[in-house]
Amino acid sequence: MSLEYAAQRLNYIDKSPSEPTGAMARWSFFATVAASGAVASGSPALAAPTAPTGLADAALQGAVSTLQADHLAFVAGAGAVAAMTGLPFFAPIALVGAALAGAVAQAAGIQFAFVEAACALTATLVGVLLLIRGPFPAGVTLVTFIFAGLFHGFRLSAATTEWSATWTAAHAVGLATAQYAMVAAVAVVVSLGAEGPAGRTAQRVVGGALMFFGLARTALVAGLAP
Repeated sequence: MSLEYAAQRLNYIDKSPSEPTGAMARWSFFATVAASGAVASGSPALAAPTAPTGLADAALQGAVSTLQADHLAFVAGAGAVAAMTGLPFFAPIALVGAALAGAVAQAAGIQFAFVEAACALTATLVGVLLLIRGPFPAGVTLVTFIFAGLFHGFRLSAATTEWSATWTAAHAVGLATAQYAMVAAVAVVVSLGAEGPAGRTAQRVVGGALMFFGLARTALVAGLAP
C-alpha cells in the first residue's frame, strides 16, 4: 500500500463518517449542559446562600447561582440559538446586560410578577426557536435574550437583598461572568456541528426536549400541574 493511497483513505475516513459523529458529539455536549442542571440543582453548593465572607466569596456565590436546572436548560438553548443567529459572542452580551439590569432591579426593591414561571418559560422559548431552525433574525434573538436575562438576573439575585452594596455588586459580576462564559462556550461548540443531517436532527431533538421541559416547569411553578 503506497503512502499516497493510505493518505487518501485517511482523508476519506476523516470526511465521511466523522461528520455526523462529530455533529452529534457537539450537540450531545450542549444537551449535557442542560441535563446536568437537574443534578447540579440538588448540590449542597446550591443551598440557600449565606452572607459572604468577602468579595471573592460573593462573586463565587454569584457564579454558582447559575447552576440551577431552569437556568442551565435556558443557557444550553440560548447558546445554540446564538450560534444559529451567527452571534455567538455578541448575543450573550445582550443576555448578560439584561441580567445585570434584573439584578439592579432586585437590589432597588422593584418587584417583578410571575418570576418563577417566566424563568421556566424561557427554556420553552429557546426550544421553539431551535425547532423552527434559523437563520433567526438578530432582533428575535436579542429580544428573547433581553426578556430572559431580566427575569433570570432578578431571580438569581434574590439572595442579595440583605447584602451590602459592595457584596451585591461582586455577586452580580460573578453571575454575569459565569453566564456569559457558559452561553458563549455552548454557542461555539454548537456552531462547529450545526450543519449536516445529524446536526439538524440533534437540534430538533434538543429543541423539543427544552420546549417540553420549559412547559412542564412553567405549569408546575404556576400551580397548573399536580
